[in-house]
Amino acid sequence: MANKELKAAAKQKKANQRKRQQRWTKFKNLLWIVIPCLIVIGIIGAIYYGEVSNKIDHSAGLTKDGKIEGVNVQDYIKLADYSGLKAKKSDLVNDTLIDEKIQETLNENKVLNAKSTAEIKDGDKVSINYKGTLDGEAFEGGSADNYDLEIGSGTFVGNFEEQLIGHKAGETFKIEVKFPDNYKNNPDLAGKDTIFEVTINGIYEAPELTDEYVAANFSDHATTVEEYRKYVGDSIYEDNLMKYAEDYMTDNSTFAELPKNYVKKLRHLYDLSVKKEYEYYDSYYYQYTGTHMWKDMYDYTGMTKDEYNKAAQTATDDTAKFYIMAQALFEKEGLSITEVDVEELILSSGYTKSTIETAYSDYGQGYWYQNTLAEKAIRNLMEKVEITD
Repeated sequence: MANKELKAAAKQKKANQRKRQQRWTKFKNLLWIVIPCLIVIGIIGAIYYGEVSNKIDHSAGLTKDGKIEGVNVQDYIKLADYSGLKAKKSDLVNDTLIDEKIQETLNENKVLNAKSTAEIKDGDKVSINYKGTLDGEAFEGGSADNYDLEIGSGTFVGNFEEQLIGHKAGETFKIEVKFPDNYKNNPDLAGKDTIFEVTINGIYEAPELTDEYVAANFSDHATTVEEYRKYVGDSIYEDNLMKYAEDYMTDNSTFAELPKNYVKKLRHLYDLSVKKEYEYYDSYYYQYTGTHMWKDMYDYTGMTKDEYNKAAQTATDDTAKFYIMAQALFEKEGLSITEVDVEELILSSGYTKSTIETAYSDYGQGYWYQNTLAEKAIRNLMEKVEITD
């Protein structure tokens, strides 16, 4: 009947490993090209599914040391003048940004409140007990206790989730749900009207930020609210300074026609990544509901074919420009990277020392070296920015 939630991510790493992960996350966020309704998982390399990573050559078009194969990047870009770069600190971090980030974090760590007086609304996560019956008889897979459900997620068939809206914790009630005509998970239910008795155990709500909560949940970074606000502020400052440095270079540098072979390979990676992600989610949904959530890959992205192709090409071109700029900056500054630098990046992305070889197998050497040199180039530029009050 229902799609079981994905298991929680592995336990948090030790403090030093978490710091490396945060560093890599910040850099990946800088690189990702975001398209409405679309999460791209292959170009920059978030490791969502091992089976997807293993089937995509992320190092296509790259040399083993992370350079763009067969391309002298200096022929494709005139770097912007980055001497005398300045940025106002208040533009990079302020109380409003800190408050918003803290609230976002609290919202991501909601806890079950069995005594909540709020009415359920779309997007809420709730805990429920439910028991389904067909003609008065319980059916297989139609019952569960303490089930966590996000309203509007499409986890349950029909209008099950919508009918919970407006109810409160502690309430028990019955709803009518009609199964899809082509429901293949249990053909006996296909097209049938059923009754579900539902009990709302509670609603997940954002916790209050207190010294006690900080000490219990963010002890690697802080033990008081004041310390935690400083930690969040420092993180926002670094994120925004990194974005400022990258945006300045990509927006103000002059690019010649992009190298066709490199762009073609990036576009192939982009399309393949989206296709793999679409197939993963669609098969997962079909497994539990017997129906397809999307008509095709374009429907999955929320675009027409023409809209997708335009957005995908823009994203691909932007990715190519970033790496050309980063490599040109790296070379102009006479920077270098070591195997230790690369391994640190690998560790920060979720691998361990014992699985470093797996990382190379999953993504290829060129991929890791390219992203290491790109990060080195951007961080070197960040150090040149004069911060004003």
